[in-house]
Amino acid sequence: MATPPLAASAHCPSGSTSTLTAVPVVEGAGDIIPSHPLPEDTERTVSALGWLPPVQVLTEAPEPGAWCFTAPLWGNPLLTPSPAAASGEQEEEDSGSDGETAVEPVPAGVARRTQGRGLDYRHRTLRACARLVTISASPRCTTTCGGCSRLGGGLVGDIPPSWWSAAQAHAAQLASPGPAPVPAPSTSEVVRTTIMPRMGWKLSGSETLKVPLAKLSVRMATSMQLDDVATRRADLHEDYERAAQGLPPRAVVRREDLPAAAAATLGAIRDTLARLWQKVRWERRHFETLWRLAIDAVPLPGNSHMPLARREPCGCGQHGHGGAAVEAHAAAAPTPWQHHFWDCAVAKAVVAQINAHNPGPAPISQAQLWLVQAPPGFQQCVWDVVVMAALAATEHGRVRLRGMTRAAAALGIQTAAAAAPEAAVAGAAEAEPDLDEIPPTQLTPPQPGVNPVELACARAVADFWSRLMQFAQLGVPQKGWDGVDATHPILAVVNGEMLCAMPQAMELEA
Repeated sequence: MATPPLAASAHCPSGSTSTLTAVPVVEGAGDIIPSHPLPEDTERTVSALGWLPPVQVLTEAPEPGAWCFTAPLWGNPLLTPSPAAASGEQEEEDSGSDGETAVEPVPAGVARRTQGRGLDYRHRTLRACARLVTISASPRCTTTCGGCSRLGGGLVGDIPPSWWSAAQAHAAQLASPGPAPVPAPSTSEVVRTTIMPRMGWKLSGSETLKVPLAKLSVRMATSMQLDDVATRRADLHEDYERAAQGLPPRAVVRREDLPAAAAATLGAIRDTLARLWQKVRWERRHFETLWRLAIDAVPLPGNSHMPLARREPCGCGQHGHGGAAVEAHAAAAPTPWQHHFWDCAVAKAVVAQINAHNPGPAPISQAQLWLVQAPPGFQQCVWDVVVMAALAATEHGRVRLRGMTRAAAALGIQTAAAAAPEAAVAGAAEAEPDLDEIPPTQLTPPQPGVNPVELACARAVADFWSRLMQFAQLGVPQKGWDGVDATHPILAVVNGEMLCAMPQAMELEA
C-alpha cells in the first residue's frame, strides 16, 4: 500500500507521519478528543488505514543515541502517551486559556475530522508551536516560549527518560568546546530508518506472524479487515463442533476447561470445509446446506438469532409444541439444528438409508455425519459426497414438511371461516402468520389419507439418492478415488465406471 511521503516532514499540522497516530472519526460522532487538521492526501491515507486495526509497534526502538536529538515529537508512534492520556484524560493546562500559544488556523483544503492517539493529541496547544518539532527543541521552547514554558512540563514527562537523556547528552556535546560529535541523523532519516521499519500489524491469534507496514499487500489488508468476521466464524464453527460431539456450549464450559482430548478435536471443521471446496468437483448447490449449517445459518424455526424466522413447531410433532410447562424446560430441549438435522423423523429417514448400506458394526454417529468423519468401511472421498447429499436432502425434506404443514393450517383456517362466527375467524386469522411469504409450490397439502411426515421422509430419501446418482453420472474423479473398488458401499467403481447403490425400500402408512 503506497502512502504519502511519510518522512517528508515531522511537524504535525502538515507532517504525514501523523498517518501512524491518527484515527478517522465516524461521521456524526462528537469530538471527545478535538479533531486535528491534516492535509487532504494524508487524511485519505488515514481513512484507508482506518479500515484496518491500529498500526502497532512490532519491535522495540534501538538503543537511545544521537537519533533521539532529532526524533519527531508529533506523529511519532514510538512515543507512548502518559497513563492519563491513555485513559482519555487531557492536560488541565492544555485547554486554550489566555496566555497560551494559539492553535494555528486550519489552511484551506485541510480536513478537520481526525482524532488520534499520539502526543500530538495529548498536547494540542504545544503542537501548534512551529519551533517545537523534535525532542531537542523541547528544552529551548519550554524556556523561551511563553506558552511552552508553562505547558512544557507535561510534555517532558511523556518523553521516555532514556530518550530525553540521550538528546540532552548530544546537545551538551554540540555545546562543548571540544571536537564536534558525529552529526545526528535528520528527522526525516529517523522516520525512515528508525520509526517506519518498526511499525506494522500483528496478525490475530499469533505473536509471531507480523506484517510490516512496508510489506502490506491488498491480500493481507483484506485478511485483517475481515479479522472480526473470521473470529465470529471460528466461534460458530466451534459451536457446531460441540453440538455434533455432544459437548457443552461455550457459554457453559470454556474451551480451556474441556478435557484435553475433547478440546483437541475442535477447530478441524474449517480445514474440512476447505478440503471439500477444493477436492470435490460437484455443483455448489450441494455444498450449501453443510456450509450454512456449520455457522447455524439455516433459517430454522426457533433460532433466536434469526428474528425473521417464523416461530412454528416442526411438522413431525416432536419439536416446538407445548405451552408454559414445556417452555419452562426449554433449556433441556434440543436446539433447532439438533432436532431438524438429527432427531427429526425426516433426518432419521435419511440416516437410515446410510445405515442400511453401512458395513460397520455400529450405526453412524452424529459427529461422523456433521463433521464429515468417514466411519469404518467408507473411503473419505465417498463419505464427503454422502454427507453433503444427506444434509441437503434432509433440508429438502424439512422444507417440504413445512410447506405441507402450513398448507394444512391454511385449509384449517378456510374451513373454520365457513363454519365459525366472524369473531372466531378474526381471532384465528390474527393468531396465524401470513402464508403469502411461502412460495405456492411449497404450499402443497398431501393427498387425503397420506401422512405428511411419511411423505416428507420419502421425498427426503428420494432427494438423497437422486443427488448421489447425479454425482455417479459425472464419472470417476481423476484424483483421490483409487481406493474405491466394486465392493464399496453406496458409491462403487466397477470397470472404471461409478455405480450408485439402490435405495432401501420405504413404506408409507395407508
